[in-house]
Amino acid sequence: MRDFHLGVQMPVDVELLRGPVYRPRRVEIEGEWVTLHERPVAFLSRLTTVSEQRLAAAELELSCLAWAYAKWCHLLEGADITVVTDHAPLGPMLTAAAHQQYGPIITRCRALLLPHLHNLRFVHRPGRSHTNADSLSRLVAAPD
Repeated sequence: MRDFHLGVQMPVDVELLRGPVYRPRRVEIEGEWVTLHERPVAFLSRLTTVSEQRLAAAELELSCLAWAYAKWCHLLEGADITVVTDHAPLGPMLTAAAHQQYGPIITRCRALLLPHLHNLRFVHRPGRSHTNADSLSRLVAAPD
């Protein structure tokens, strides 16, 4: 890979990139004005199994997060991760006290994500303002 370039690279203050970008944000970096946009960096999707179709919404959301984290753990371990979700109870379910009683699905997902909780931050964004949620399932098929 001779003369491989990643494009324009600038040293950026880490605090500018921490957390979600709700709307385009203009920042000055080394005298140049740059606009930051929130965009998904990857998509991961699959059909639900027959048993998953019977889960309650909270169980399904949490099991999807655990599945996605397990798929991408080689990229996500040790990184500060902001989970932007339209499901408000997702964060409190994971950070609830140990004596809190949950079903076996949620308990299993909590056990998988527990070692990584200090790196996870949950931000609730209601469905109306969460425009890039479920992007793959909302794609419109092109007419033939």
